Amino acid sequence: MLNRLLVTFRKITDMMRTALILLLTILITDLRAQTERVTLTSLNSEYIEYAPSISADGTKMVFQSNRNGDYQLYESIKNEEGKWSEPTLLQGKINDYGDSTDLIGGPSLSYDGNFIFFFASYNGGLGVEDIYYSEREGDLWGTPQNIGAPISSKQYEGFPSISSDGNSLYFMRLNKNLEKQSSCYTLMVSHKDADGNWQEPYALPEKINQGCEKFPKIMPDNETFIFSSIRENTLEGSFDLFQVRHLGNNEWTEPLWLNYANTASHDYFASVSSVAENIYLNTKGAGNYDLYSYYIPEHLRPKKVINVKGVVTNLKATPLSANLKVYNQEKNKLIANLPSNHTDGSFTLVLPEGTYQLEVVSAGYYPKEEELVISMPKIYCPVHKDIQLTPYTGKGIVHATNVRTQEKLTPDKISVLNLADSSEIVTEGNSFDVKYNKRYQITISKEGFADQLATLGVNDVSIDTHWIDVNMVPEKPKVIFQPKDKDSKRTIPISLMIKQIGSKKVLFRGKTPGDTTLTLDLGKKYSVYALSKNYLFLKETLDLSDVNSYQKIDHEVLLQFIQPGAKLTLDEVLFPSNSSELEKSSYDELAAVYKFLKYNRTLVVEIAAHTDHVGSLSDNLALSNARAQSVVDFLVSKGADSTRLVAKGYGEVEPISSNHHAEGRAKNRRVEFRVLAVK
Repeated sequence: MLNRLLVTFRKITDMMRTALILLLTILITDLRAQTERVTLTSLNSEYIEYAPSISADGTKMVFQSNRNGDYQLYESIKNEEGKWSEPTLLQGKINDYGDSTDLIGGPSLSYDGNFIFFFASYNGGLGVEDIYYSEREGDLWGTPQNIGAPISSKQYEGFPSISSDGNSLYFMRLNKNLEKQSSCYTLMVSHKDADGNWQEPYALPEKINQGCEKFPKIMPDNETFIFSSIRENTLEGSFDLFQVRHLGNNEWTEPLWLNYANTASHDYFASVSSVAENIYLNTKGAGNYDLYSYYIPEHLRPKKVINVKGVVTNLKATPLSANLKVYNQEKNKLIANLPSNHTDGSFTLVLPEGTYQLEVVSAGYYPKEEELVISMPKIYCPVHKDIQLTPYTGKGIVHATNVRTQEKLTPDKISVLNLADSSEIVTEGNSFDVKYNKRYQITISKEGFADQLATLGVNDVSIDTHWIDVNMVPEKPKVIFQPKDKDSKRTIPISLMIKQIGSKKVLFRGKTPGDTTLTLDLGKKYSVYALSKNYLFLKETLDLSDVNSYQKIDHEVLLQFIQPGAKLTLDEVLFPSNSSELEKSSYDELAAVYKFLKYNRTLVVEIAAHTDHVGSLSDNLALSNARAQSVVDFLVSKGADSTRLVAKGYGEVEPISSNHHAEGRAKNRRVEFRVLAVK
């Protein structure tokens, strides 16, 4: 029993000894931190230095100061010996933008070093002071851009802090409640959606926003959050620093008062690099607000992260502007979404230890995906990871088809207009090169077909071949009517009329001394009427029903010199069944006959009518006589000389085809024009 008591006593003693050692370690660490406050002498002046923001690698600091009168933004670089350089004004557009009355301040250098977020009172903003950002352009900073709604508003917004993954922006809005004569603010956050757009900001929870807060700062681990606040346990009612950790879903730990850094004065603007050993902040010095650093107790440090630094280039080592997305190993959660710098292609990813999937996308290049394994080194150093992208090499291929025949066609020429820069290339055949994320207007040309327009947008690099289906519409054929003497083939003047069969439309009517070229529709049939003095009236059919593409057609209009016995079938002179009354559709052809008789007043002409064998012989003969007489009567009514016209019916006795089928009988039912004599 005694032995058991001794063993238990020893265990309790060991536990107390361990606890005491741990307590002493914390106290010693805290004491070390309290005694290792470092005044950044090379950065401070007799004026105000405010709002320090340090890069992820801890080598660059940006802050604001009024050492030249108005507040401006400065930067300093830490050399290899750990010494900060003499501050210089940020070069570029930030300090020179706006006018001398504009206030600029609260800079937040993005952890990748490519952007600075700040607030300013430039004209044209949404409120008195809005949040702006500027992108690095080599050693310079570009024109400030208002971050816009919904972050900037009619209210005051200031002192932004951008997260290391680029997806969250913390800032403060004015709280009209005043406590102890100090301006109080509400700390806000806005997150980007999947398309990279900032969403409606919301206030951080009540344990953070207790009524009088300032100067939010998210640390490189994207979990540790430090802010300034006046609350019950602050020293002498001043703003002190508090730290919380993000647990996800807007849940945070209870605020921890940072005893190692807080003083009786206001303490502001905590900034920590990825190394996470020192904190940089603002507090009241011997004169104005100055910049200081403290050693951070290990148990209070942000989680350790590694900077993955590199440059995105093409195969020729030219820097590229690209978008880098980091996913967890299962690729079901986006960890970071950041651009590389548009001038030098550089990027910095701030990541905790783990295995990730990296996706790099740049317009005009194939995307690149690879595994990214991050392990924590014993001695902190960044990981270097350069990315080379391969240019996208796509093809546009035209699949051209004759819209009438569905025949495949090869274009004679393709003109490709890049709608982005109005550049144009012309190529033969049916293919051309395309670039990613471009839109093209394509003109397809083929002899005998109307030019066709098509558009192509190239926005998917997984598709190397882009097919453009085009229906080519054939141009109308050109028919050259060549009036000639049938025997000698010499050109003769004629009176010409062209009419589309099945339509009342007359396409051409007039006198022509020679060749006449007309553009006619594809796939149609046409009636051709030609008259010339001393020549037999011509009526024929021009059949283009099998013509499905443009072509020039030489069509001889051959007229027979008038001789007794010459005859012509009048195909369009028609009658109703078992009737001698002319159908109205016959009038155009009979008008041409009348015109022919006017041209040739010395002719004696027989109008001969024929029937098929249906019915009795006598009935058919009587019907044919009546029909012939109807034609003569019509011509006389138009002014023809009745003494030069003979009406005669032949019934069924002069067939020109078999009466044993419908087609043959139709041919036998006809009216003919015969020259009996030339006086």
